Amino acid sequence: MNIETKFNAMCVGKNESKTSDGKTTFYTLAIVQNGQAGNVSCSPDVYDRVLSSGQPIETYDFTGVYRDGQYKGFRIVGAGEAGSLIGGSAPQSASTGKGK
Repeated sequence: MNIETKFNAMCVGKNESKTSDGKTTFYTLAIVQNGQAGNVSCSPDVYDRVLSSGQPIETYDFTGVYRDGQYKGFRIVGAGEAGSLIGGSAPQSASTGKGK
């Protein structure tokens, strides 16, 4: 089962890391919301989309999915312009969060 949520947060950094054999790449965003900060896994298209303007800090409306299957975890699968949650749903990135 997948549980989807939409939330607004500031992105203050991002990181790309590879496994020691170089075959797998992991993408994470450093986000701040309500005075709390943390690193959250994200899809490659969200990684490419955020902080692409060159600004060190930007606010986004994110879409996250919690997977409760064999591989449990939370991942950001969409990022839209801040304020897009008001009066409607946030625009989605190319990834839908389904599969895998």
